[in-house]
Amino acid sequence: MTAVCATQAAIAFGGTRANLGRLLIAVVLLGIWAHAYGLGWSGGEFGRLYLAGAIGFGLGGLCMFQAFPRIGSTLSLLVVECAAAVSSGVLAWWVLGAALSPLQVICGLVSIGGVFIGLAPFRLPDVTRPVLVTGALFAAVASIGQGISWTLTKSAFIRIQASGGAIDPLTAAYQRLLGGVTVALVAVFLVWILRTLRQGGVVADPLGRQDFVRPPARAGLWVVANALAGPVFGVGCMLWAIREVGNPGIVQAVVATATLVSVPFSRRLEGRSLRPNYFFGAAMSILGTAGLLLFGT
Repeated sequence: MTAVCATQAAIAFGGTRANLGRLLIAVVLLGIWAHAYGLGWSGGEFGRLYLAGAIGFGLGGLCMFQAFPRIGSTLSLLVVECAAAVSSGVLAWWVLGAALSPLQVICGLVSIGGVFIGLAPFRLPDVTRPVLVTGALFAAVASIGQGISWTLTKSAFIRIQASGGAIDPLTAAYQRLLGGVTVALVAVFLVWILRTLRQGGVVADPLGRQDFVRPPARAGLWVVANALAGPVFGVGCMLWAIREVGNPGIVQAVVATATLVSVPFSRRLEGRSLRPNYFFGAAMSILGTAGLLLFGT
């Protein structure tokens, strides 16, 4: 759901505006929880979680929202989620010493392989080659940022637990999101400066596109839905899993199957079609995910 909502929001409002909107909505909702029922800015690892959010939510989110309108939600998720599973697994193994057993690696590859099979033959968007390459590069950078972000987050959980403390997933999500909002605001400011300079000093709209036409009010529901499905509930649940599982790459390999889940939702909105190999790939991913649940903790 996150990718489908994000794609529609980016098409309606533009990537920068849609990304900032979902982050601001999410930071308000998570902030209410964190300061009313959680730890607020406390917990002992605010700086590390803030940095993780700046890299993942901030840089990664900006790149992802630039990829969505260029290559679509399905292909964007395929690149981001699958590559992030590999990068986060390798980084956590190298930096944190969270080694993966051969069985865990096999199950993870089966799960990710099912995603590739389920989406083959890949239907490339009907766009020019420069747009396609640019979208793929944005998705690749987003995947690297996501892998680094999850590794930093896991290291923060380890340090908190080692000190005898504890932090709930939604408070951790809030502290991460503050870093993401900071990067998003800086990006908006830079866009405003560049557009103003290009227009010969005439003050530009930092959130609008040159051809921006205000969409219907109901289009804002895509931004709200994206905030709830992604930064609030989606990331909150993922942080809960990362806190409990040794290597975040295992969690990311499970999350990568969201690419298959998004296909039925995007079928009508983006003109996708379900092929027989989709169901075979989905079954393969389910088997791999089941193996990760059995042997991944």
